[in-house]
Amino acid sequence: MRDRLRAGLPVPLDGAREAAALLVLLLCAVLALVPGSHAAFTAQVVNSGNTVTTNPYFTCRAAAVAGGAFAAYPFDEASPTNGTGARDVSGNNRPGTYQTSATHSASSACARDGGGSTTFNGTTNFVSTPNQWPGPMVFSTEVWFRTSTVQGVLVGYSNSLLGLIPTSYDRHTYFTTGGRLTFGVYNNGYVTITSPAGTSYADGSWHHMVSTMSSAGMRLYVDGVLVASNTNSVGESTTGYFRFGNNYTSGWPGAPTSNFFRGELAYGATYASALSASDVAAHYAAGR
Repeated sequence: MRDRLRAGLPVPLDGAREAAALLVLLLCAVLALVPGSHAAFTAQVVNSGNTVTTNPYFTCRAAAVAGGAFAAYPFDEASPTNGTGARDVSGNNRPGTYQTSATHSASSACARDGGGSTTFNGTTNFVSTPNQWPGPMVFSTEVWFRTSTVQGVLVGYSNSLLGLIPTSYDRHTYFTTGGRLTFGVYNNGYVTITSPAGTSYADGSWHHMVSTMSSAGMRLYVDGVLVASNTNSVGESTTGYFRFGNNYTSGWPGAPTSNFFRGELAYGATYASALSASDVAAHYAAGR
């Protein structure tokens, strides 16, 4: 064999090797005859940015925890009754409180999390955070929602824990006419930003909302995309509670006919930081 190699002559194969070689040749011949069969060996991924990325969060819970949530509520309790706790999955042990009994829904905004959501009746239901929080000038609020009714507040901030009329109330995101969303704070007057006309978020589908404020200004995101912004960075100086599903809006621009949200909420969270645009996009992707 060495002599044949030195002479540049072919080396005979044993039976098994010869059979394997013939099989490879036969496979290559077959693939050459099959249209598109080369796809078994090559692949191409194309998107608008000509890039490939991975989603950093697999679940909405993981996104809230990684984002450093002050409190995060899945709203998936089997019996959300008056006075009971809305469990906090942030790791900070800040359970919310159902101020009136609500209804469990099997529908889940975040399919990989499971557990369902809570249906708010539009007349009495809301959840409040457990302790008063000095009015933050840097914060984020987040919630998944589904509704077909243009009414109510998704999340807001108030110095009243219960349904009493508060003396301070802002940092809220609420529905206005046409199914639009408005995010507002009070800074010697009402300061609001509103999603563009022509798109209704009261369409019976799940949507994701994030509102932020920081030295960079106010930002409103829906379904992972920035829909409104300004440069205001100051809210009312007060101490209060964040409330999901309700807040007082009397006198505010485009105030809804009812302060109570009607529909389903899931994975509501508050943050002592302003989530970045990339954070928001990743949180939205975690639920898709």
